Amino acid sequence: MKDKRFLLIILIAGLLVKIICIFYIYNIGNTFGDSGDYDKTAMILLNEHRYPNEELSPNMRFIRPPLYPIFLYAVYLFSPQNYILVKILQSILMAISAFVLFSIAKQFFSKAVALIAAAVFSLHPYFIVASANLQNEPVFIFFSMFAVYFLVKFQSQRIRWGLLFLSGIFTGIGMLTKPSFIIFLPVAIVWLWVIKKEKNIF
Repeated sequence: MKDKRFLLIILIAGLLVKIICIFYIYNIGNTFGDSGDYDKTAMILLNEHRYPNEELSPNMRFIRPPLYPIFLYAVYLFSPQNYILVKILQSILMAISAFVLFSIAKQFFSKAVALIAAAVFSLHPYFIVASANLQNEPVFIFFSMFAVYFLVKFQSQRIRWGLLFLSGIFTGIGMLTKPSFIIFLPVAIVWLWVIKKEKNIF
């Protein structure tokens, strides 16, 4: 019971710090660099129902992964260019990710270590600032955490193929957010080979 209370305090503290940061620097980084590209792409999706291309958008060549602009588009459907709403949702995703990280760490280490991992993740300055900007890290971390979580559950429980399927789905979505997540595939293959040896499956 005490562990759950500590975890709840960590998650709430991390969320509150991120929300305070959002209102302190909410107007920074929305209209230039990667953030500007994501924002413009989401608005083109909203207003013209297409992705940017060189023929129709000569001043904007879209080279970003597609999922984060789609996330922004989904938010903008309800409130166009409401950056504060986007960042609050990103902060909530990061809080959920912290909980998932705790659940993963608990499978391999003590609850105390898992709590420390969740606290460091929740209060790390990089993740706080990432939540307060239009960047794909919060969405990517959310999906990648679940990709790992379902693979861990597949290993720790009796064989349930649905867990492996969910891990694959979240891995694919993670790669649509950040293509570099493809590096997780060889790790997952080796991991599955270890599971095969442990449980004599496949």
